Amino acid sequence: MSTFAENLIGVVLKDGWSIIEKISKHPDETGGNFSAQYIAQNDCGEKCFLKAIDIEKAILQSEAVGIEFTRILQTQMDNYNYERELLEYCKAHSTSKVVLIKDYGVIGNPNGIIPVPYLTFELADGNVKNYVKFQNDLDFSWKLKSLHDIANGLQQLHNIEIIHQDVKPSNILQFKDESKITDLGRSKCKSKKGPYDNFPFSGDKTYAPLEVYKEFAFLQPSDWYDKNLAMESYLLGNLMTFYFTGMNMTALLVNKLGALGMSESCSLLERKAYLDRCFNEALEEIRGSILYKDYADSIVTMISELCNPDPTKRNDEKTLKERGSNYALYRYITKLDLLSKRVAIKLRNNGAIN
Repeated sequence: MSTFAENLIGVVLKDGWSIIEKISKHPDETGGNFSAQYIAQNDCGEKCFLKAIDIEKAILQSEAVGIEFTRILQTQMDNYNYERELLEYCKAHSTSKVVLIKDYGVIGNPNGIIPVPYLTFELADGNVKNYVKFQNDLDFSWKLKSLHDIANGLQQLHNIEIIHQDVKPSNILQFKDESKITDLGRSKCKSKKGPYDNFPFSGDKTYAPLEVYKEFAFLQPSDWYDKNLAMESYLLGNLMTFYFTGMNMTALLVNKLGALGMSESCSLLERKAYLDRCFNEALEEIRGSILYKDYADSIVTMISELCNPDPTKRNDEKTLKERGSNYALYRYITKLDLLSKRVAIKLRNNGAIN
């Protein structure tokens, strides 16, 4: 059954914005099960991205499995309001590397009682899956600049105590030559009560650090904030792995652990030994995927530090020794900035990187 939120083309919003095009969800994208995506345009020809919350669809699916109407309605509205409040909080703190909200509102449903809440954002050129290639000088330079933007964006969020938790290629949007982080719907905030606070990991589990899995839960730090910041460091290294190999670190490790045949009967020492062995093999595989050997050591070192299987050891050595800032990303921001500038200068001067 088609819902009102899935048929908004032609609807006119406040301030004269008209919904002109529906954006189809890509088959390999996860999340957003109860939302529809559109492009809206104003009288001046300016376009924006619109996310429509499909409460009707959520209710229909929930009723099929016996969940009460009022409960799912409350849950969907709580989730919408939480995301909107976080986005407004980010906007107030000028998080320049995070996709910020332009406007929000509710579209009345002429066919029923269930309205459609919405959020609007600046329209991006696409997510990074549309940009990543694997054997191109210009693309290599772009990757380093993009990763610098993402590290910067994550630190901006951490500075205001927001943990994104769902950093993955489809949640990185490209605006001309700038990458920005989007989709705070599954984020956690230390100072705000949210729907995912009690989730061990609220993001896409195919990108999750291995301590989220029961076999490696013994690796988790006990402090809530440290635990979540450590996961965030991993997600940055995970994304770096994808940029240079086409696979994330989690996928590489799960494949290698499966090949070793690790079972639930393994002791903790055996599990850690398996994991360390697979991690070192994954790092060498990543190194072999980087065509530009002058930069391979720097990139692999960053991934090794950020994705360390032991969450208490994630980050560069100097930062780990600093009291109170174990998971700060400032040194990675600096390293990626210097590396991207070196590559850009060499490419500009020589027409090639090697």
